[in-house]
Amino acid sequence: YASCTSPKSYTGLAVGSHTVTIRSTDSANNVEPVPPTYTWTIVAPDTTPPNNVAITAPTSGATVSGSSVSLTASASDNVGVAGVKFYLDPSTTNGQIGSEDTSSPYGVTWNTTTIANGTHTLTAIARDAAGNTTTATTISVTVNNTTPPPPAPTATLSANPTSVTSGSASNLNWSSTNAT
Repeated sequence: YASCTSPKSYTGLAVGSHTVTIRSTDSANNVEPVPPTYTWTIVAPDTTPPNNVAITAPTSGATVSGSSVSLTASASDNVGVAGVKFYLDPSTTNGQIGSEDTSSPYGVTWNTTTIANGTHTLTAIARDAAGNTTTATTISVTVNNTTPPPPAPTATLSANPTSVTSGSASNLNWSSTNAT
């Protein structure tokens, strides 16, 4: 035991368990019979980033469309994954898709109708509680939100002319569907 005053700070403690016992002594040198103790553990800082980070859906090369395309990813960490964020065309300003998902399986819904048709890239970034991050391999997908053309018009001809003469016919009747 050593004399000290409250509060007391300790610095430079090694990784591991530490216990402090506080023993009080009065002016007559009476010592506290059962001094209280406090134990704590200093853990090594987490410097290991998440691993096995991968986009699981859609697959690379897929064609996607619509307002609710499901993006999913897997990730693991030596302590625990705190969250995963998804990014569209990460080298441009399009940025993050949805919010960070903090529970496995990690996923967001992507509205592809807000971007141009064509090839786009997707990636996911996993983060652990210490702030270490790992970026998944980028995948390419094709967005195709093209509205199909309407069906071609069709015509029905009624070939019952009332008057047929050399070089002419009158009262030919027809009807048409899908015509404008």
